[in-house]
Amino acid sequence: MTPIEQPAAMGAADTANAADTADAAGAASVADAAMLEDIVVRGPGGTFAVVGVATTVVVAIWFVFYFFVYLPRGTLQ
Repeated sequence: MTPIEQPAAMGAADTANAADTADAAGAASVADAAMLEDIVVRGPGGTFAVVGVATTVVVAIWFVFYFFVYLPRGTLQ
């Protein structure tokens, strides 16, 4: 039977690598925060565009129903 292998102790090179990874993660989070801030500054323009299109579609459907279904039926007798 072979003995269970123990993981090697973390050396100086591994420690430096871990520090570099932490710095890269910190830089990435700063970049993400800057990107998020740019998005927030631009505002909800796309949301208003979707709401405008949806409202236009609903109003158009209402007019189509009114002119092509309701009015042609005439008055109630």
